[in-house]
This record gives sequence, C-alpha cells and structure tokens, in this order.
Amino acid sequence: MKRMNPTMYLIYEGKKINVDVLKVKMPNNKEAIREIVDRKNGVVILAIDDENNVIVEEQYRNTFKRGIVGLPAGKRDGAEDLLDTAKRELEEETGYKAESWVSLGEFYPAPAYSNEIVYPFLATGLYLGNIKRDPDEFLNIIRMPIKEFEIKYPCQGNSYSCNIWGGNSR
Repeated sequence: MKRMNPTMYLIYEGKKINVDVLKVKMPNNKEAIREIVDRKNGVVILAIDDENNVIVEEQYRNTFKRGIVGLPAGKRDGAEDLLDTAKRELEEETGYKAESWVSLGEFYPAPAYSNEIVYPFLATGLYLGNIKRDPDEFLNIIRMPIKEFEIKYPCQGNSYSCNIWGGNSR
C-alpha cells in the first residue's frame, strides 16, 4: 500500500484504473473509509443520422458475460481537447464523422466510488469516414430509430444519473 498523503493510500495501480483508500472525517466527527476508483475522464456521443436513427454499438463485456448496447464512447488521450476526443472516438468506433457538434455538459457515472467525469456530445450531419478500432475492440454498429432508443433507454429530465451510455441488449 503506497501512502499518497496523510489520509489516502494507493492500493491498486492498473492500466485503466487506480484504486485509492481514503480516510475521511464525517459530519459527526467519526472517521470512515472510502474506496475510490481513479479513472480517466471520457466522452460519450449521441450521434443521430439524417433519418433520425441513433448510432449505437453492441459490444461483448466480460464484466456482464454478454453483449451490451451503448453509445459510442471513449477516453481522452492525455490532455486532448474533449471535442477532438469525441470526433476521434466516433470515427474510430463507428466509421462516422459529423458536420455538427454540440457539447451537452458533463455527468458523473458512479459518483459514490469514482472520480470519473463523462462529457456527452450530440453529433449530427453524419457521413462516412474510416473505422480505426483498437485491436481489442469488436463492435456491432446499429442504426436504431430514435423513438425505439427513447423507449429502450429513457432519460428523465436533466438528470446527470440517466443511463446515457445505453442499457442492455436483452
């Protein structure tokens, strides 16, 4: 266990995540332990084509032992601009580029135990570019009608906890 400061210890250092244990003082002056997943920030792209289809991808996830349907997403490369990250990820994963991009703010997918922030973007005016997937990425690209997407993956209001990643493919 590597001590990072008087109240934080690094207990796991990996390629994609680190895990820290943090001692915190609660409002009642008692001490509590928190485990925090330290993860790079990323982007998620809501890409809508001219026929009102949402571009989603199905990818096998070992954590769930099945395919999961979600929106194109990915992590920043170093200090890469967030919009550049979104553009790169959309083309790498789906083969699409977009004429118009709108930032949709930020959300926190797991604030109870992770410091990750995800920055969603809306991409429209889609046209084909080149698929440049990572060697370990195997995706099925699906053009899902927006009405079907809204039913399968509802988001209530402006909630930052909505499942913009998508849902499951059951």
